[in-house]
Order: sequence, then structure tokens, then C-alpha cells
Amino acid sequence: MGITSKVKGYPFEVALPKGLEIEGVILSDQIKNLDYTAREIAYICDAPDDLLVNVQKNVLALVG
Repeated sequence: MGITSKVKGYPFEVALPKGLEIEGVILSDQIKNLDYTAREIAYICDAPDDLLVNVQKNVLALVG
């Protein structure tokens, strides 16, 4: 799933709470398989549990 700072109000956007090191929304309808090593992805912060629950609900609605 991607994270973007460009909030467009799409139904599957999940807003990141204020106070995190990153701002924007999670695009929970853009499920991706990434090679974290090849992409040189870095850990930024922990996501609150309620945020993860909202993302999981959206994913389940899509893939059921």
C-alpha cells in the first residue's frame, strides 16, 4: 500500500493521525508486493492499532 500526501477523498484512503513523523493518507486499495531491500525502504514510525484496523477492514472489503 502506498502513502501519499495528496489527499483526494477517495473511499479507501485512511488518514494518518496527526503527530506521526509522516503526513498524508494510506491508499488501502493499492495493495502491492514490494522488495523492501531492493527499494531501500526505511522504517519511519509505528502505526497506531486503530489505524491498522481501519486499513485491514478496507483490504478485507476488497479481497473478502
